[in-house]
Amino acid sequence: MIAIAVAVMQVVVILIHRRRHDATGPRVTPWAYMAACLGACVVGWLIIGRPTIEWGDLFLALVFGVLIGSETARSVEDLSGRAWAAWATAAVCGAASATWLLQNPLPFT
Repeated sequence: MIAIAVAVMQVVVILIHRRRHDATGPRVTPWAYMAACLGACVVGWLIIGRPTIEWGDLFLALVFGVLIGSETARSVEDLSGRAWAAWATAAVCGAASATWLLQNPLPFT
């Protein structure tokens, strides 16, 4: 449930960013945010007890945690103008995406 709520938040932030800013400008790949999201995903996996990894769940965790999470962090940086907000977003998105790996939703495990 946490992963779904964060995924919806990510999509909303990205859509707001694309609505407010010019989409024809140069696109920069947020490699630093990708690394931060991946690290936060690994830390989140360790915190929730290292559940077994299945390929379908791993795909969701990597897509929402790393790819969409880094895009969300870049969008937050453009919208707020603060780097710390983008890094915090990358950490939250990465850590929350680790809950895709659980067999049951987090509040019910």
